[in-house]
Amino acid sequence: MRYTQFVLKTEEKGIDQLLARVRKYLPEEKLPGITQAYEFAQKCHEGQTRLSGEPFVEHPLQTALILADLQLDAATIASALLHDVIEDCGVRPAELESKFGPEITKLVDGTTKLARLTRQASENLRRRSHRFAPRSDGRPAASPWPAACAVSGVPAVA
Repeated sequence: MRYTQFVLKTEEKGIDQLLARVRKYLPEEKLPGITQAYEFAQKCHEGQTRLSGEPFVEHPLQTALILADLQLDAATIASALLHDVIEDCGVRPAELESKFGPEITKLVDGTTKLARLTRQASENLRRRSHRFAPRSDGRPAASPWPAACAVSGVPAVA
């Protein structure tokens, strides 16, 4: 069972579910910033859907829920909610900074850049994968471990 399937099987939904989790460890004054980030992400992703048909904002929400389970700080939770708005919604970093400040903007921008690197590494690995196809005698053409080592240092970002 994937973690996101587990997260969805609770009574609370959306921002209420997230706020219930972070209330367990964050001070109350941190919650409005998380709510503001969720509302902004929801507005930015309005009309976007995932391949599954669910609203796109479910992805950043699920990311934030996982980080809330790890009891990470409010800036990290807010940046999880906002992590796709620069790349997928055309929000400029300057706009994000004016609404949420430099810390959250740096976290979102860094995540966006990391996602690009991950996609580039995956594409490079895919392009090179023909090198690892077995020879006619069944032996590999080359060892796949150097490519795997190169990719393993870059975590996957949903």
